[in-house]
Amino acid sequence: MQGPTAGGPADAVRIKVVVISGPTAVGKSALAESIASSLPGGAELISADSVQVYRGMDIGSAKPTPEEQAAVAYHLLDIAEPTDEYNAADFATDAHEAAKQIAARGALPIVVGGTGFYLQWLVFGRPGAPAATAEASARAEATIESYAGDWAAAKGAAQEMDPVYCETVLKDNDWFRLRRVFEVHYTCGQPLSSFERPQGKGLSLQQVVGALKSAPFDFRCVFLHRSRLDIFRDIDRRCELMLAQGLIQESAALVRAGRLRLGPSEGLGAEDERVAERAIGYRQVLDLLWKWKETLRSAPDTMTPHWKDTTVEAFIREFQSASRQFVKRQLSWFRSDPIFKWIHAEDREAAKQLVLTLVDMDEEAFHQLYTDPDDAQQQQEARASESSKTEQNALKRYQTQLSTYSTPDRRALLAEVITQAVLSFD
Repeated sequence: MQGPTAGGPADAVRIKVVVISGPTAVGKSALAESIASSLPGGAELISADSVQVYRGMDIGSAKPTPEEQAAVAYHLLDIAEPTDEYNAADFATDAHEAAKQIAARGALPIVVGGTGFYLQWLVFGRPGAPAATAEASARAEATIESYAGDWAAAKGAAQEMDPVYCETVLKDNDWFRLRRVFEVHYTCGQPLSSFERPQGKGLSLQQVVGALKSAPFDFRCVFLHRSRLDIFRDIDRRCELMLAQGLIQESAALVRAGRLRLGPSEGLGAEDERVAERAIGYRQVLDLLWKWKETLRSAPDTMTPHWKDTTVEAFIREFQSASRQFVKRQLSWFRSDPIFKWIHAEDREAAKQLVLTLVDMDEEAFHQLYTDPDDAQQQQEARASESSKTEQNALKRYQTQLSTYSTPDRRALLAEVITQAVLSFD
C-alpha cells in the first residue's frame, strides 16, 4: 500500500499520503485512528490543526490524549510555544519531512485536521509571493500602528492595494494577514493576490489531476461531512465539556506563565494578537478573564450573582457561536476545493471502507476518478446535500440548548472557577 520514494524518477512509485479533513467535531481523528490501527503495515498520523501545535493548549484544541497518542503515533503536536508564530509554511515543511520519515519506516502517513491553509500549503506548496524586505516590514508595521486599532480604516487602505485579497481571503480583525498585504505591496508594488496559486474554484477537474501529479507526494485527500445540524449540537456539547474539563484553568495557567495574554489590560490590541491568542475557545476565555479581572478591580459591587450568571451564560453561548461560525467557514472553504473527495461520515465504518478503497487504488486509477462523470456527479451531490434547502431551513430554526451549564447553580460553580483564576494572577 505504501510506496518507497518521493521526488524520484517519473516511473517510481511515489510516497502515498492520505489527508483526512472535515469540519470541527465531524469525527476526523477517530476515523484516522481506526484506519491506522487496521492497516497491516501500520500508519502514523500527522496533525494538521493550527492549535494542537502549541504546547499547553490541550483542552481547547481537543488534542489527542496521552492514551490515544500511545495507541497511534502522532506527529506535529506540541512543537511550538504559544508565544511563537507558527504558520502554514512551517507546517508544510514539517509535515513533508514527517511524511518522508513515516514512509521510510514502512508506514502510511495520514494527515488529519481541518485547518484549510495548512492543507493548502501541504498539497500546493509555497505561494510565489516574495518575502518582505526589512524596510517593507518596518513600513507595514508603522502603517498598522498608525490606525490605532481602527480595523475599518486599515482594511480600507489595504483594499486600495489589493481589493481581490481583501474581499475573498481577509477576515475581520485578521491583522496578521492585513500586515502581509502591506508588506508585499511595499516590497514589490504588486498585490498579494497576484501571486496566489490556482486552486479551489480556480481549478477545473483536469487541472486537479495536473496539480496532484505535480505535487510532492501521491496525495489522497478526503473531506468528511454529515448533517450540519448534528455537528452544531455536538459542538455545543463539546464546548461545555471543554469548560467542565478545565479550559478556564488551563488558560489561566498559560497566562500566569506568560505564554498567553489577557487582553487590553496588558496593552494587547487586536493588531498585536499572536496566532495562539486568536484560537477559538482560548480567545473567548481570555476576553472573559480580562473582563472579570477589570470588573473585580474597578466595580466589585456590581458583581452580583445575577451579573455573574448572565456573564457566564453569555460567554458560553459566544464560545459555542464562534465554534459554529468556524464550521461554516470550513465547509465554505472545502466545498469549493475539488481536490477533496467528500465522504459522508454518519456511518463511520462505511466511511472507513470508502477511504481504504481510495487508498488502495494505484495513483493513475485514483486520478481518473476526477474526470469520471459518475464520480463528478456524486461529488457535486455530496456538496449540494450539505447546503440543501431542507438543511438550511432546519439550521434557521436551530437554538442552542445548554446541557452541562443549563442551571444557575451549575453556572455559579463555573463563576467561582473564573474568580479563583483571576485572583491567581495577583
